[in-house]
Amino acid sequence: MDMRLSWKQRVKAFFCGKLQVDVTETKTDFPVNNNAAKQLLKILQKQGRLLDFLTQNIDQFNDKEVANAAKVVHRGCNRALKKHCIIKAIYDTNENTNITLNPDFDRTKVNLTGNHHIKSPIKGILIHKGWQIESLSLPTLTEKANPDILQPAEIEVR
Repeated sequence: MDMRLSWKQRVKAFFCGKLQVDVTETKTDFPVNNNAAKQLLKILQKQGRLLDFLTQNIDQFNDKEVANAAKVVHRGCNRALKKHCIIKAIYDTNENTNITLNPDFDRTKVNLTGNHHIKSPIKGILIHKGWQIESLSLPTLTEKANPDILQPAEIEVR
């Protein structure tokens, strides 16, 4: 079972040593297109150097150096996402706002956390707006393209 916790739950569990969560498991069956995921990773690497940043051991750098690198990665990845994706919030309201869920709410769009009992309507506080892809526009792969190569090795010929 996949158990996701909000940051508030993690902090509370860390300091209090216990966590009360009633989790209901939801199964979603979506068609798998690994090539699209690989293409998106490739684009984020090419335009934002995301994989370089995430796989780098940053313990050796000071906070200012990490922050400067993060700004460059953020700028490039943000530009890539805006070019290839339209992403919108699931809930277009402020976080920490009271929310009431109807009995027929879409369980793929909502992750219930905290102490709750499945009674309708479910009332809670919006901790995170959530994100969903409205559209995704990726380049067409050619027959010669290898979707497993996210960033070719670079060799300077001398």
